[in-house]
Amino acid sequence: MTFFQNKQPIRLRSRSSLSDEVVRPQSRTAGQAGFTMPQLIITISIILILSVAVFALIKPAARIGEAKNNKRTQDINLIAVALAEYVGEHKGVLPILGSVTTDKKVLCSSQSGSNLSCSGDSQICLTIDDDDFYKYLGKLPYDPDKDSNSDSGYYLQKDANDNLIVGSCASYNSEEIIKRPKVRINCLVYAGGYCWHLSENDNTTCNAVCSGFNLDCINGATYGPDLDSEDNAYCALQKHINSGYCPLVCSELGAIGSPPIISISLTCQIQNGPLDCNHSSDHNEFPVCPCQ
Repeated sequence: MTFFQNKQPIRLRSRSSLSDEVVRPQSRTAGQAGFTMPQLIITISIILILSVAVFALIKPAARIGEAKNNKRTQDINLIAVALAEYVGEHKGVLPILGSVTTDKKVLCSSQSGSNLSCSGDSQICLTIDDDDFYKYLGKLPYDPDKDSNSDSGYYLQKDANDNLIVGSCASYNSEEIIKRPKVRINCLVYAGGYCWHLSENDNTTCNAVCSGFNLDCINGATYGPDLDSEDNAYCALQKHINSGYCPLVCSELGAIGSPPIISISLTCQIQNGPLDCNHSSDHNEFPVCPCQ
């Protein structure tokens, strides 16, 4: 059928002729296919690796410092829990050789006789002096910036109300890392798993000393090794009681059963063998006695 428009004939094509010109979508060839599953996994992995690398490059010192603080926090919690458990089963006594004061004193596995620094304080370290303690802790942890638990980098201290504080000497960004276990400091000095008291009188027995504190003397008690790195006795127990009393090196008591003593002449002698609570000190000698 033909129509005329602007004097030009217009032909209408039949339906069959139109269908021949319909553009049909071409199927994709192998080269035009999308991501395969292995390719997608590899791409995502690369993106993740790059993301982690970029994240690590952002403030690397902060990331390292925060990781160290996390380690310190974990260690302090472990030490605090172990101390609380030990104290609960040992009549309130701490497993250390030394006195807990308001100064920060570093915990250590062995004592060299030299002072250790901790946040401005410089003191002889507090040695773990009773192997029973390791039943609760396994081993003494140490700060990530330390390489030996002879200087763990962690300290014990008491507050104004005689409550125990366990803390870290160092921390990133001056963050305070402490734990306050429910432990009271009730001894002048600890040693060998016992609480020791200095007599106010000379020429007396440890039975008499302990009864003066309404306590009982622990017969046969010892306070563990009292040696420095040179294997010389240096009266650590007495030095913790009063550092002005004893020289670095002092003598051993000759008689087994004698308590460690501080003499009026400012010299000291260490205990040699299990203590006899009935043993009397000599004139001008003040005994140091285990009481509970």
